[in-house]
Amino acid sequence: MIQGHSPGRGQPDSPKLPHAVFISYSNEDKAVADAVCAALEVENIGCWIAPRDVQGGRPYSCQITQAIRETRVLLLILTGAANRSKHVLQEVERAAHWQNQLLTFRIEVIPPGHDLVYFLGADQRVDGFGPMPPSQHFPANDCQINYSH
Repeated sequence: MIQGHSPGRGQPDSPKLPHAVFISYSNEDKAVADAVCAALEVENIGCWIAPRDVQGGRPYSCQITQAIRETRVLLLILTGAANRSKHVLQEVERAAHWQNQLLTFRIEVIPPGHDLVYFLGADQRVDGFGPMPPSQHFPANDCQINYSH
């Protein structure tokens, strides 16, 4: 289980979970990213995901970098679109800079692009292709990710 989350998600009047995981994805993969986010949050693992957690009136880029810095895990939804996305690359670079744990969730049978592989190295990977919905491939209860500030 991902360490460092608090109970209460999904219960009426429960406090908002602290963000443990930053979800990085291409806009083309928003439906999958939302499904993975929902699956993690059902397991009481707080996620930061754009555009849901972006606040109006503050620069977007500032909020992204702050969220990456404040979480300890970056979960990359890896697809061909993510491989082509300059924003995804920037998010992964920032996470590597702050020494966040990087977890790759592949939903297509493709390797990370050359720019991404530089940062991802031998970090954890979960494959999410197959007949089940992507959220069911993600092993929220089995994933051993530790983070601490």
